[in-house]
Amino acid sequence: MEIKDLLDVCSNISFDDLLEEGDEIQCPDCKEFSSHRDWKEAEVGCEDCGTHLAIQCPKCNRRFDMVLDHKFHIRETEETRKILIEKMKEDGLSDAEIEKIMR
Repeated sequence: MEIKDLLDVCSNISFDDLLEEGDEIQCPDCKEFSSHRDWKEAEVGCEDCGTHLAIQCPKCNRRFDMVLDHKFHIRETEETRKILIEKMKEDGLSDAEIEKIMR
């Protein structure tokens, strides 16, 4: 399962902005940014029920349990901007409209 799909179903994981294709996620532990594509689905042990789903930082390998509340900072990249512009063009927006939105 892709990390974006996994995060869509996990209400205990939240972000300070809308996660878009191309964005990077900052690890709360090591403070490094990584592409959302590099974060992986993982598991953590639980004394009560065995295991829980988690997401794993690609830089420090820290796992963040889907049961506990975690908030992540994301940042837009140039790739994100290109993808958004392409989507707006596909939706029929003019270059002037796109420029106004992207300011």
